[in-house]
Amino acid sequence: MRPRLQVLVVLGVSLLLSRQVSGQTDTIRAAVRVTREAGDIPRKDLEAVARRVSSLCVEPSSVEVHIGDTLDLATMYVVAYDSTGVSLGRLPVFDSELHKTAHVVPTGIRRYVAMSEGRADFSFRYPRRAWLGRQDPPVEVRFHINVVRK
Repeated sequence: MRPRLQVLVVLGVSLLLSRQVSGQTDTIRAAVRVTREAGDIPRKDLEAVARRVSSLCVEPSSVEVHIGDTLDLATMYVVAYDSTGVSLGRLPVFDSELHKTAHVVPTGIRRYVAMSEGRADFSFRYPRRAWLGRQDPPVEVRFHINVVRK
């Protein structure tokens, strides 16, 4: 199962790159894989935890980068919370969506380079594959990249 997930991520990024090159400006979606750390929700428990998730928080909520800098989404911490505000743990994997922008462009899996001044907006979501049994859309949190001149 793990190799299949890696292929899906690679295909998602290939699609992401082809849309940027072709000039299409529709919303771009790609799955993001991050490394396992203490405090992560075990992957095998993501579906069970999804029933209790009420909100997400991303740390940091925004970053400022200079034109030419590279940002790796794997450095972001997306934490799930229940309805009482208790942390359920960090998501070891999450879905991301880059909203229409020319300020950052993908340069690989989870990596973006700042190309021009402005703001790039992302949505990070609870992984759709683990959101089974719920009728509502997966919870999401916004993340902003502010690109400035050096």
